[in-house]
Amino acid sequence: MAKKTDEELYDVAINMIGSVAKLPIIRVDREAFLRQQFADSEYLDEILEHGPATCIYGGVIAEKGGWGD
Repeated sequence: MAKKTDEELYDVAINMIGSVAKLPIIRVDREAFLRQQFADSEYLDEILEHGPATCIYGGVIAEKGGWGD
C-alpha cells in the first residue's frame, strides 16, 4: 500500500467530517431533563443555572445515586 500524501489525508479527513455532520443528532431539552432528574432537590435552581456538577459537594449527586457513592 502506497503512503498517502498530506493532501490525500486532508481530503479523507474532510470527507469523514462531512459524513459525520450528516448523521442524525439526538436533541435533549436540558431544562426539562434537569427538572425531571432533580425535581425533589432543594438545589434545583442552582442546578438549572450552573449545572449539576456545581452541587456535588452539596450532596445532590449523591442523593441521585450518582458520583461518589
